[in-house]
Amino acid sequence: MIIKPIIPIAYMAVICVALLLLKRKGIWAFLRQLVIVLLLFAINLRPMIPNGEITTKTEKLDANVLFVIDDTISMLATDCGTGKETRLECVREDCRYIISELSGAAFSAMVFHNDPIRLSPFTEDTDYVLSVIDAIQPLSDLYARGSNINTCRPMLLDILKEASKKENGKTIVFFFSDGENTNDDEMESFSDMASMIDYGAVLGYGTEKGGQMYVTDYSGELELLLDYSDWDNYGEAAISKMDEKNLKQLADDMKVTYLPMGKTSRLDSVLQEIRKETAGDTEENDIEGYEDTYYYFAIALLAMIVLEMILYRKKTV
Repeated sequence: MIIKPIIPIAYMAVICVALLLLKRKGIWAFLRQLVIVLLLFAINLRPMIPNGEITTKTEKLDANVLFVIDDTISMLATDCGTGKETRLECVREDCRYIISELSGAAFSAMVFHNDPIRLSPFTEDTDYVLSVIDAIQPLSDLYARGSNINTCRPMLLDILKEASKKENGKTIVFFFSDGENTNDDEMESFSDMASMIDYGAVLGYGTEKGGQMYVTDYSGELELLLDYSDWDNYGEAAISKMDEKNLKQLADDMKVTYLPMGKTSRLDSVLQEIRKETAGDTEENDIEGYEDTYYYFAIALLAMIVLEMILYRKKTV
């Protein structure tokens, strides 16, 4: 038997305790109340029992998908999505969407700030890839040395060379960034990578107007970053602005699509093409099947409610 709670067990336990604290007169009334609460708790657990093996079909995609994620401080600016989300939160949402739409592919992830870091090799374990992406946090402003897209170039090139040696699978690159370079270095060309990339996109985050920048404090909470480098705006909130020029240059160099993000649906045309061009064999797997049993408890609960209504009606007549 397995359980798949409808709402978290801890929350349901609090609700059940609150229901039991409602005072009722008489031992039998309390016992009925207890039975109803226990039935509610059992329904929420959603217990399931094995009912034999079932065959599932999984479509394999001959694709190795690399996420290149900018995790510099500017990615904590809050000018993405509803205007309250950080750019990095939007990146995580888009990564989840891409992984769900390209199920059957292998995924890898890297980030870059002061230095590039490989978070995951190419793997079909999407839960692992999502977990490392969810754990991404930019460096503290005490250690960050500014941002520059060039930082990721050496590692990205090495990973693309690794992917090109794989016998099967197209190489897909999704590059997530606001395009902002805060040092004086000009952006280098990425055109030598175009021949190693089959499909993908450069995804741009932020706005031309810009958003207030934040950093994570010692407790992991977001804290407004103040700018002390400009005497005209000394001590005011630091602002990060999206640089589409750099992002478009990057997309042109790598011969992929540039997409200013804000809605995951903007990815649909790119993902549709990737699925079409990388469709592989369909795998069949036998897995243990399970049958819901919560409706037995629901029937019992309904009977208890009917009984309560009958008893209440007798008292009021």
